[in-house]
Amino acid sequence: MKNIYITLSLLLSASYTFAQNGGKTVFNFLNHSTSARMTGLGGNMIATKDKELALAWFNPASLSKEMDGQVAVSYDAMPQGVGTAYLGYAKHIEKANMTFHAGLQYFTYGTFDAADEFGNKQGTFSAQDMALVIGAARQLSEKWSLGLNTKFIYSNLETYTATGFSSDVAGTYFDPEKRITFTLLAKNIGFQAGTYTNSARGSLPFELQMGVSKRLKHLPFRVSLIAKDLQKWNVTYKDPNAKAETSVIGEAAKETPAILKQLDNVARHLLLNGEFYLGKKENIAVRFAYNHLAKKELSVAPLRSLTGFSLGFGVKIKRFRVDFGHNFLHTAGGFNHFTFSTGLGNFKKK
Repeated sequence: MKNIYITLSLLLSASYTFAQNGGKTVFNFLNHSTSARMTGLGGNMIATKDKELALAWFNPASLSKEMDGQVAVSYDAMPQGVGTAYLGYAKHIEKANMTFHAGLQYFTYGTFDAADEFGNKQGTFSAQDMALVIGAARQLSEKWSLGLNTKFIYSNLETYTATGFSSDVAGTYFDPEKRITFTLLAKNIGFQAGTYTNSARGSLPFELQMGVSKRLKHLPFRVSLIAKDLQKWNVTYKDPNAKAETSVIGEAAKETPAILKQLDNVARHLLLNGEFYLGKKENIAVRFAYNHLAKKELSVAPLRSLTGFSLGFGVKIKRFRVDFGHNFLHTAGGFNHFTFSTGLGNFKKK
């Protein structure tokens, strides 16, 4: 169980990209990536309309009839036995002109030593989080689709449990000729139904997001820009324990100009990612992302690191697709994410 407390602390407080702006809400695991592709793209990819089922966990409007029968299994390996798994399935109902999906996300935080107030060990206990989602999307027109997710949330810590309900609502515009996708998303709309103790109910990590992606015409590359935390303008954090900076000659350093502070705040709202497609059939994809908020709040001065960056790749082999993603979350370590997906319709006899 070495370093398990460090891993759990990072996971609960950082929650991937919220960093110091987290810690004020419950069930933050809802914001964790459900696929390796998403992890390689910085933990967020709401502005897309293709056959990636796991993306519907955040953006239900990404569901389409091309996902009919698709199954996705994902596992995110973390230090010291901490990890998360996702299982999803999609089904298109032609009569209703709607595509449905169901999925389960499960977190395990490993094993902890139980002790009394005097430090005497009395065994071990575990902690888990789980969310079950049922969602659907409807094609409103040739280019617009609307989606809704409903999630039941369950959390267990030793003998204590907590429950909740949340929803995600999204609208997506997709123009296949111009190769552009635009999405508006309101996620984690809900409430905590039951608490671990008789304490007051906490708030869910509600968030407004907007994303746009463009597939270039003469280059096999998709670039995407996601605007996060739109419900809150100021997402900067000033560490009260940070020492005042001084110049080379020992004088107090000049204060950062207001315009630079505002630009830094704007950049913290943004996530930039890209995806290259290789091969005649584009069976190989290479991905990268940069998250300025994670870079600023999870980096350790004066150490240099790749904190804030993510990368990954995907390979399609006949009926199957395998994806890998890595997020450089902190100098202490990152996440390795694996996803396996296929379509049940691929196995039907022709």
